[in-house]
Amino acid sequence: MNNNITEALEKCIRITENPDLNLQTYGEKLNALLERFIEGRFQLAVLGQFKRGKSTLVNALLNANILPTAVVPLTAIPTFIYYGKLLSVKVCFLNKNRDVVEFTGEIENLKEFLDKYVTETGNPENKLGVSHVEIFYPSELLKKGFVLIDTPGIGSTFQHNTEMTINFLPQCDAALFVTSTDPPITEVEVNFLKSVKSHVPKIFFILNKIDYLDSDELETSVNFLKNILIKEVKLENTPDIFGVSSKKALKAKTKQDEKSYKESNFKELENAICQFMEKEKNETLGKAISQKAFNIMENISMQLKILIKSYTTPIEELEAKIKILEKKIEDALQQKIVVGDILKGDMKRVEAYLDSEADKLKDKAFNYFESELKKIIESSDVNGMKQNVQKFLDEQIPPYFEREFGKFSRDFSKKASEILSSHEDKAVEVIESIRQNAMKLMDIPYIPLHGEKGLRMRLKPYWVVNRWDTTLTAISNTIIDMVVGKKFLKKRLVKRFLEKLEILIYSNIENLRWPIYQGVQDTFRKFSFDFDNQMEEVIKATKGVVEKAIEKKRSESGKVTEELEKLKKISEEVETIKKSLKF
Repeated sequence: MNNNITEALEKCIRITENPDLNLQTYGEKLNALLERFIEGRFQLAVLGQFKRGKSTLVNALLNANILPTAVVPLTAIPTFIYYGKLLSVKVCFLNKNRDVVEFTGEIENLKEFLDKYVTETGNPENKLGVSHVEIFYPSELLKKGFVLIDTPGIGSTFQHNTEMTINFLPQCDAALFVTSTDPPITEVEVNFLKSVKSHVPKIFFILNKIDYLDSDELETSVNFLKNILIKEVKLENTPDIFGVSSKKALKAKTKQDEKSYKESNFKELENAICQFMEKEKNETLGKAISQKAFNIMENISMQLKILIKSYTTPIEELEAKIKILEKKIEDALQQKIVVGDILKGDMKRVEAYLDSEADKLKDKAFNYFESELKKIIESSDVNGMKQNVQKFLDEQIPPYFEREFGKFSRDFSKKASEILSSHEDKAVEVIESIRQNAMKLMDIPYIPLHGEKGLRMRLKPYWVVNRWDTTLTAISNTIIDMVVGKKFLKKRLVKRFLEKLEILIYSNIENLRWPIYQGVQDTFRKFSFDFDNQMEEVIKATKGVVEKAIEKKRSESGKVTEELEKLKKISEEVETIKKSLKF
């Protein structure tokens, strides 16, 4: 199927390269589709609690010791592993003004390099402010179109890792959830999976470290995990569980030990991943690419049919038809202006709704933190109050706002997408009215396009790591503080804490609101840009084609017959390609 789609797209592109047909715009779109299909990256996230062997499993999939492993949990640094002809690494930072740190060298030196940035030993509590790491490596698995993503381990000392991971999962095509036999699946993992299952379309469940079990113990462990997933996580279908020894698989691969590799049960997992990509992921991508290519070829087909009809129609009749078509186009352009005006109004209403919801969240957050701070203040003496308050904020603000960020952005994106959907319907109606009128005027059967809908508001198309502000600005003692009693001093400090807290909450709400606001602006702007381009294209493909035919008939009347035969052959080829693109 992959070869068929690639071949069809290449044939489409060759047709658009004909300089006489003026199809360059369609050619650019088809080239982009071909590139997307060939390079269509499959994002596979590796999830699990710390110390379950996630990094070892990734290394086994890559046949090399790429990622460091540690006795203590690694720092919360997501790592993206892409295919590259040569080994190279980029370390990116939360501070966008800081230069990316790069590594190009031998794989033996990679662990030492990464240790400085992704381990608790080299980068405790991520003091260096690393955002993520990108590794490029010549792995056969990655060459098939995979991107492996090693995510921060859940249940570690970094409380907001779980929410960060869940917020990222909608960008993934599938996930490997890694648990192990020591100990069995925990409550933390069960709760995590309950959140994950609605965000990622396919989850592979992996029971790692089976080399510690005999056959009876392995069967018992697999059945136990399966029952937990069905009863506690509430999976609809009975899950497949892959019992593996990542450590044994990696060692066997590096030493080319077939017997040990077979004992690791790793082949079954690798086959399942590849099979999913080939049968499900590629089929889904293939359908989407074929539909888009079919619509482009439908437009080319219409353009060719109008051109052929124009060559066989008297010039006087064509000129009369153009005048009628111009009036229809003018009507469509007026409708486009109306759609644009309504769109601007809706964008302002969406932005006002965003501000309103952000204000509600600000009040909700302030009430929560105010209540908790008062409890801490009441139980603290004056000397330890500031330290206790700051400790609480450091521990609670990141998970609170990471959780709210995920919920807030998902709910808001849904609302914005619903509003945009009605505009998409109207835009399609306006554009199709020009196609329909043009084909009717030229006595050509009208076939409506069936493009995929669903313009979605998008935030950053990458791992979004928010650096939530937890620091209260300094609260210094005044002269009055020095003379009043401890009872009154505590009241004065409470008042000042709450004033600073309000500023702190506002800062974090803006950190949450701003990327969503940018997403609204970008999405609405993209809609308007695409609408303008599509209108311009359909006018060029209808009125423009007829005008070109009139010009050619007047200047090169002797070549019309020869040109007509060429167009008919191309038109037949287009129809053949369209059939091959239909699923």
